[in-house]
Amino acid sequence: MIGLIRRSFVYRDTEKFTRLFKTIVRPHLGYANPVWVPRRKKDIIALENVQRRATKFVPGLRDLNYPDKLKRFNLPILVYRRA
Repeated sequence: MIGLIRRSFVYRDTEKFTRLFKTIVRPHLGYANPVWVPRRKKDIIALENVQRRATKFVPGLRDLNYPDKLKRFNLPILVYRRA
């Protein structure tokens, strides 16, 4: 999914990226959440790495650390969405 965004949209700013991520990627991460809730640390990290990699695609924000990028995009960490 993230590759689809990267290939389809040449110019990605924070507003466009946030909208694309929330409509395309995040529903796939939350699919069947009531049935499959990751309890193991490695599964939680694997899900969070998807969002971590996605935030690297916006030019100009690559130097920020992950929590600062999430604040800029107005996105919570995925653990908060599952709680």
